[in-house]
Amino acid sequence: MLKKTTYKLNKKIIKENSKEVLFISNHESNVEKNISHFFYNKTFLKVSDNFKKQIKAILKAKYVYIDEYVEAIDFLEESKCIIYTPRYIFNYMDTLSEKEVNQFKKYTYITSSSKIMSDILINKYKVEKEKILEIGCPFVDYMYTHKFLDEVEGVFRSYPEALTEYNILYNPSGIFSDIEKEIEFTNYLSSMMPDNYQIYTTINSKYTDRLDKAIIIDQDEIKYFTKLSNLIISDYDNSLFEAAYFDKNIILYQYNQKEVNGFKMANIEQIELPCDVYTNKEEVVEVILKQKFKNENKKFNQKYNQFNKGTTSRDVIVNTFEEYKGV
Repeated sequence: MLKKTTYKLNKKIIKENSKEVLFISNHESNVEKNISHFFYNKTFLKVSDNFKKQIKAILKAKYVYIDEYVEAIDFLEESKCIIYTPRYIFNYMDTLSEKEVNQFKKYTYITSSSKIMSDILINKYKVEKEKILEIGCPFVDYMYTHKFLDEVEGVFRSYPEALTEYNILYNPSGIFSDIEKEIEFTNYLSSMMPDNYQIYTTINSKYTDRLDKAIIIDQDEIKYFTKLSNLIISDYDNSLFEAAYFDKNIILYQYNQKEVNGFKMANIEQIELPCDVYTNKEEVVEVILKQKFKNENKKFNQKYNQFNKGTTSRDVIVNTFEEYKGV
């Protein structure tokens, strides 16, 4: 398996090759938010863009960066340098379709966040070791930037109560959800917490009038509130890795546990969770009031986030550009 190189970004090489680089992804993705900003005259397409347009752009490009399945690549006959950077730590490896797995053969490189993820790629999906870049996940690079810290400070200014309160983020995934139960839980949580506890939630803003004290935040603000909150409550894994990375106390509240267990998102049955799971709201409140949380984030990060150091976006470039080989 390939390790992170000691190469530094060479702006001249980047500029000379920008026109030969293609990015195919969606909004708020690895390649859009993290990798593409290193380049100048770049070409960016959405996964949903016209099929012929994608094919034409792929044939013209020398390097193609993606972070999810792109159908046009299945019809690519000539060899291209295709770099696949899974958006999530595990990229929901247990639920990949056959066509997604088959496309692995077309990829030149696949980034990995941990030895466990590498083992899944090698042993389950038969990916050659030489294709795997053990350099982390570009999606979490934002956590290390000064810009992100400045943006967190901006959120503090927008929500001044967050400076003095004990902040709880309730971030249900929206999959197999029951909005009535989520509203009931949010209001119950608000009613049972001390006066200096503030609840923030990602429940749809159209239900604002039905929430007693909780404050609804935008989806774009989730990462900021994951950073500034004292406690993160979710239902399975949609905030788990980021929250563990920030070393936050975490609770998985699964009122719909039967459906969640049946979904098997992100190899959740194989993951050693760093937190406790509860199925009724009374248990959740009791744990919060007693401040007795299971917190095994350090162990969790060492096992599942071990290659994430905040430099993956840079490292994926210097590991894939053949022009760097002579530097």
